[in-house]
Amino acid sequence: MGIDLCKRAIAVTQRRYNHHPTRVYTKALRDVEKWLRELGSIERADDLKRILEEIDDNG
Repeated sequence: MGIDLCKRAIAVTQRRYNHHPTRVYTKALRDVEKWLRELGSIERADDLKRILEEIDDNG
């Protein structure tokens, strides 16, 4: 769930906001946190920044 959800959040957020990449990253992180809360998996939120940074570094 983690990496696929983060990739989805980034793609959706890029389309939705179309701003500077840093703003997209921040908004994507918020979106993923919101989705995890809705799914009842907020304990995974601690890993989100690291996962998103890995995606950002690796494309």
